[in-house]
Amino acid sequence: MKSAFNVTISNLLNNRLSRFVNLPLTKTLCLEMYQEIFGTLVEVFKSSDVELSNEAVNYVSQLYYDCISINETDQSLDPNIFSKRAKVENIKTQELALLAMLLKTDKDPGLSVEILAEIKRRG
Repeated sequence: MKSAFNVTISNLLNNRLSRFVNLPLTKTLCLEMYQEIFGTLVEVFKSSDVELSNEAVNYVSQLYYDCISINETDQSLDPNIFSKRAKVENIKTQELALLAMLLKTDKDPGLSVEILAEIKRRG
């Protein structure tokens, strides 16, 4: 079962990304989709008065971007649009704890696996 945060964000992103359906999949389109994901998450966190670093928001945005499948197949979006990927090592521990709480599921850590591993490593 997905976390409430994950369900809400997934629904919001599905709505916002629907304008890209049936468009030819190009690197430019993938960049536009990523910008929409990042902008949406910035909006959600700011409107909730949750202060996160740019690295943290980029990390979460990249997680959601990486989870998008095309036409409900195993094909994913271009993973090479990033010149540099966000890393959990560059995110403050308190931000990681918040992200782990938001992204975890009831039965498994879900999207928070890498985050939880980094928190444990810093232990």
